[in-house]
This record gives sequence, structure tokens and C-alpha cells, in this order.
Amino acid sequence: MSAPPWRVALAALLLVVLAAAVVRFGLQDGGQGGATTTHARALTQAPTVTTSAPPGTDEPTSAAPAPEAEVVAAEAALAAWGGFAVSGDLAVLAGFFDPAGPQYQQAKAEAPERVADELGPPPYVFRLEDVEVIPAIDDQTLVDASVVMTRPGEDDQHFTWRLHLTRRDGTWLLWTIEDIG
Repeated sequence: MSAPPWRVALAALLLVVLAAAVVRFGLQDGGQGGATTTHARALTQAPTVTTSAPPGTDEPTSAAPAPEAEVVAAEAALAAWGGFAVSGDLAVLAGFFDPAGPQYQQAKAEAPERVADELGPPPYVFRLEDVEVIPAIDDQTLVDASVVMTRPGEDDQHFTWRLHLTRRDGTWLLWTIEDIG
């Protein structure tokens, strides 16, 4: 039994979005750029992407579970934030942060100082672990995770965060982050 076409299309779209984030935030420096890492633990409710049957068999091959759209959006937003933190460029948050949300408003207030104190590349990298998606109610959802923030030459920082996401025109955007640790 093969995956419904919408699942395959969704998986392909998610891969394109992640690839664009990798290119945008630069992996040209040997993997030290702003690309996010996929959460360490596969979610039990994540859809499984299947491919056509290998030659000589009748059974489809299952790939690893695809991350949920909310997790992908949270990772992309944190990757954008990592780029903003070292540049002060609000444009890197476009499409990842809800401009009406408190997290974007805080970034907007901090932007002049970040531009003046520009750290420059590489951006901060955020890794999500022990991820739990709290099911969406209307166009709001929560992503709870242990978060590790890294940057070469700096000590790793560890957080336990609840990322509040809002859906606008079918896209999950970061609304705010709550420290729940």
C-alpha cells in the first residue's frame, strides 16, 4: 500500500523548505551554519513516508517518520532566530515569525542594538530534543522541547521551552516562546 499523494507532496514540500533554510543560513562552512537539526526522537504520531516497492518485491519500503509540520516550523523559526541574533536583520525572520506576535516585537525592539553589535557568522544553531506537539486548537498549537543552543567558541546553552505557534494562511509561524524549565 503506497502513501496517499498528499503525504508524498507534503514530505517533498517539507524537504524543500528545510533545504531552503539550510541554503539561506549557510552550510558553506562545513556544517557550522544556521541549519537546524531534526529532533532526536521520532514522534509517534508523525506520518510515515513510503516509497514504491523496490525491484523484485511487492512490499513498499518505509522511510523514517517525517517530522510534523509544527516541528518543522518550530525548527525553521529557531534557525531564523539564530541568524537574526548575530546580524540584527529582521528580514531573516520573515515567513517564520508572526509579525503581530510578542517574539517578533521583541526582536524588532532589539534589532538596532544587534545591528550595532553584529556578531557575524556563524549563526546560533538550535537543536530540539524530546519534542512533544500539543494538538492544535483552531490555529494555535504548542511545541514543547528541550532546546540546545550552540555556536562555535561559546558554551552550549540548554533550555526547556514551549513554542507557541499560530497558523496564518496555512503556514505555522512562531508567536512566542515560554521558558517552562
